[in-house]
Amino acid sequence: MPAWIFQGNPDTFDIDEYLRRTADVIWSVNQKHLASEMRVGDELFLWRAAGQAKALSGVIASGFLASTPEIMDEDEESAALWRKPPPGPSLRVRAHIDHVAAGHREVVERKWLLSDPVLSDLRILKMANETNYRITGHHATRLRSLVLNTGRNWNHDESLAGLWAYAQTIGGSVSRLPGSPVAVVSELIGRAITGVYNKVMNFRALDPRDERKGLPAASQVDEEVWNEFFDSDSGSLRLDDLDIQFEQLWGGSRAAPPRYTDFGDAPNDDPADLQTFSAKVRKGQPAFRKNLLKAYGNRCAITGWSPEAVLEAVHIVPHSKTGINVLDNGLLIRADLHHLLDSGLLRIDPETLQVEIAEQLKDTEYWSLNGKKIRPRVDGSYPLRKFFRERWRPDTS
Repeated sequence: MPAWIFQGNPDTFDIDEYLRRTADVIWSVNQKHLASEMRVGDELFLWRAAGQAKALSGVIASGFLASTPEIMDEDEESAALWRKPPPGPSLRVRAHIDHVAAGHREVVERKWLLSDPVLSDLRILKMANETNYRITGHHATRLRSLVLNTGRNWNHDESLAGLWAYAQTIGGSVSRLPGSPVAVVSELIGRAITGVYNKVMNFRALDPRDERKGLPAASQVDEEVWNEFFDSDSGSLRLDDLDIQFEQLWGGSRAAPPRYTDFGDAPNDDPADLQTFSAKVRKGQPAFRKNLLKAYGNRCAITGWSPEAVLEAVHIVPHSKTGINVLDNGLLIRADLHHLLDSGLLRIDPETLQVEIAEQLKDTEYWSLNGKKIRPRVDGSYPLRKFFRERWRPDTS
């Protein structure tokens, strides 16, 4: 499925005020050759240009297309926001915005992307005078991660990944080039490469063995992670333990990921009740779906786009077997993908959390999802792997 970047210039239009006024926007389609490729549900990122006022340039909002392009007038909310005489009826498309950066801290900045391991080849970084840019699914996945994580405090697992990157660079220079430890961690945890570099410098400042200047603004979490792996008696990092935990968290199986607790769990259903009542009434199902919508930010855990009407709450281990409605046994996915999952045409690898599409769908649009890792929840965590292992045991298809 295509994804898009739409650009707005604050010199000609007050994009920030527009986003404050409404979540349902209308955007110009000036690259008319792309209009036929735009579909309802396509993922969208809104980009603010720097302009003459030198505004902070980068991604400031995200959402999805809500119509196909057509000739239409300005909407009422935007008509008065043009700094120059507004254009008349022209080719435009409707979109719904479900995330807006809350201040500078949450903007995915243009300057970060120039050295990003995935996004440095974006057309908008080279041809900055256009309005509409088509981007690849790989680009969209990376941008989505940055949007979700930018401005959010680092958690323990992310800080551990930063320490791992620091450990790989002790005594040497710290590169941001593709393939470097900083770039690897940046892509794994969905953080800007600049943020990972700064985290490495935070750990340098904590390291009593390194006399070089670091960044002294380490967080309490960073200090806790440092103390977890630094042996003060021997004056050394326990590198083997760090490698093992890094591999478990970010490179392979994740034995004990954090539980998502912000919204609590829905009440479990009694399996005995499920056997007694042929209708199998799901007492916890409404709360289960509500919690999943919040946990995934109203976005599909596989594709990332989010019209709520097509999103379904899915039990990883089927509800009919256990009645378990805990959030860690749930995924929020599109209805068509739910059908593929129930039909055995889609599965999720319990260790890598990557989507596996059946060979018979190789010539369909679903094949583009093969090998794609499911998205984390808004707090950066994933469902417990034990539920994936229970559903897809090695001896089952």
